[in-house]
Amino acid sequence: MFGVAALIVAGTLASCNGAADNPAPTVEPVPEARVEFANAAGRSAVCRDIAARLGLEAPAEIDNYTNGDGRVDYSLAETTILCDERFRPQAEALREKLGFGRVVAAPGAETVKIVVGWDAPAPEFAEAPSDGVLVSKSEIALYFFEGGEITRIWPCAVGKSETPTPAGRYEVTVTLKDPTWYWQGKAIPPGPENGLGEWFIGINKKGYGIHGTNEPPSIGTAASHGCVRMYNEDAGALVGMVSPGTPVVIVE
Repeated sequence: MFGVAALIVAGTLASCNGAADNPAPTVEPVPEARVEFANAAGRSAVCRDIAARLGLEAPAEIDNYTNGDGRVDYSLAETTILCDERFRPQAEALREKLGFGRVVAAPGAETVKIVVGWDAPAPEFAEAPSDGVLVSKSEIALYFFEGGEITRIWPCAVGKSETPTPAGRYEVTVTLKDPTWYWQGKAIPPGPENGLGEWFIGINKKGYGIHGTNEPPSIGTAASHGCVRMYNEDAGALVGMVSPGTPVVIVE
């Protein structure tokens, strides 16, 4: 009996030792990164809606997307989620929950960045014209409407707090190429010192208008003396789309 008991005990110990030698594999947790947003289509308010939809905390500030030239760019067609391969499962889950967009590798990135494009819901403005221009001071963006739909969006600059851009309903009165800038009692001809840039669109609000700029880094900020600034090439494109009488609506 002693021998049998010893064999049983020995067998049990062998079994235990075997289990200890081959532990169950450890499942590594899938890493997750902080989620950031960037606005690439004049949709910063929509970014906050998307954050809520994804169960994320609404970001206090949303960066504007910039292209390779460092300029604010609101022409991204498809919402893009940028991530390092470590965080791809998290990014794919966000894209699936969102229901649109794509995931693109960003090697070395320590965050997952959702760059919101034109495929995201368009912002809604109760005051929008059926055809014409709407400037949103909160979005710092200029929208062009045709048939009640947004067909173009450009980044812009609006008035700083001391010299705010006046909200209201206006209309285009004149368009000028290479305007002279009348500033502080001086007439400044076209050129690098001219704050109006290459184009000027006057509205029926004395002293205000939409124009180009000689300070491209100001675009995307509240920096002007009250007018609406655009990149020169964007202002030129807008000039080709408006005429005297075109509605211009400026909203907070």
